[in-house]
Amino acid sequence: MELNRTNQSSSNYALSVQLFFLDVLTFYPILTTIVGTLLNALIFVVSFRLRSSATFIFLMFMSVSDALSLYNWNLNQFIGGFLHQQDFTNSSLLLCRLFNYIQYVSLQVSSWLLVLLSLDRLLFITSRQYNIKWSKPFNALLASSLVVLVFMAVNLHILFTFGQSYYMNSTETNKLDLNNQTSKTTLVYVESCYSWLPDGVSLAWMNTW
Repeated sequence: MELNRTNQSSSNYALSVQLFFLDVLTFYPILTTIVGTLLNALIFVVSFRLRSSATFIFLMFMSVSDALSLYNWNLNQFIGGFLHQQDFTNSSLLLCRLFNYIQYVSLQVSSWLLVLLSLDRLLFITSRQYNIKWSKPFNALLASSLVVLVFMAVNLHILFTFGQSYYMNSTETNKLDLNNQTSKTTLVYVESCYSWLPDGVSLAWMNTW
């Protein structure tokens, strides 16, 4: 009897420790979002002050896109883990389309700006002509703006193809007693956040960029 109590006490303690660490980990996404936003804001301020260099023009744009890319996944994890709510993008078609659009655009823009930055640094070191003629803040601003506009246009379909709203039947049963039951069927408005494009098309789209 005493052994069973000891085992049960150990199990309860292990479960309490596990739940404690799960609660701590729940705050990781929101902490990442806050710290990431502050650090990217700092990068933006520093880069803006040093904007006479093409490198810092690229970094200015990257700091904004990197900050925006933090919110969709991290907020979903925090809301689902800590507040025990459903995916907040499922609560509204507007949120579904807007947050997915920002997520896709920001991640793709960050990736391609990093490519441009690396290419700019490579040519800056290896080509004197590029250094003199092309490695200018205005050219970096033009290239960065073009990347942003291209991916804003490329992902524009998300604002129209993501999410779906529909009505579905919901049956509610009222039990008055064992022999007397009544049921009521009503139409429920449902909004769901997913792309209605075929799975193959969606997967190819995500892996292309």
